[in-house]
Amino acid sequence: KNHMQAFGASLKDNNISPRTNFNAVTKCSVVSLEPGTVTVIEAPEFHCDTNQLDNLLMNNPDSAHSKWGIKVIHLVRNPFSMAVSNYHFHSQDPTPEPFVHWANPCSLTEKQIGPLADLVAPTLSRPMIRIPMNGELFPADMPIMTRQDFDNIANDCNYLFQTKAGLVNATYYEHLRALDPTEGLRMATADKFSHFALMTNDLIMFDRVRQLEQERSASASEPPRQRHREFDLITMPMEEWIDHPYESM
Repeated sequence: KNHMQAFGASLKDNNISPRTNFNAVTKCSVVSLEPGTVTVIEAPEFHCDTNQLDNLLMNNPDSAHSKWGIKVIHLVRNPFSMAVSNYHFHSQDPTPEPFVHWANPCSLTEKQIGPLADLVAPTLSRPMIRIPMNGELFPADMPIMTRQDFDNIANDCNYLFQTKAGLVNATYYEHLRALDPTEGLRMATADKFSHFALMTNDLIMFDRVRQLEQERSASASEPPRQRHREFDLITMPMEEWIDHPYESM
């Protein structure tokens, strides 16, 4: 189907491949959010600055017309449960996905569009948002991760991968089957770490855009169209949505 029917209106359906549609200059996925369109994008690459991302999300691709805002539903997962799930899922016999027979789980800094750590470290090392944790708000400039943290995770994985007796030439899958569960989980965490980093990066960037739009709405110096735009963001943890779908909405 090329459209969806909702509230009596015909909505166009749009799917974006974040790494295929990537601007190497701005370092952001290229998104075209037209009014009347429901866009689905999995693990977007948002490494441009806040103003560039704000323009991508909030401006109408048709420059002759304005856009009053967007509604974003951002699905996230608990990183710990993701790591445990990744370990159990890929250590099954037989394994559901063949990549574990040839992939290097320790190459977390590699991506088709550039080294992951270099893309996300600037944002994660200086998030510039107040992050609640254990009932407290951390300072906006407190690092979530530094560039060195990525290297430490990769080094820990390399310490385990193909270094133990009987596993020198073993595949990632064979390691998941043979290692102590604690060590297997460490390796599975490194394998999945790019997803954790991208998810955190997107959380921060969405929040920066939300704050920017709030500041513009409160500013008398902004044009009326800018002041009345709305960035409506819902961050939905998948675990809550699965266990308690009604309460999570």
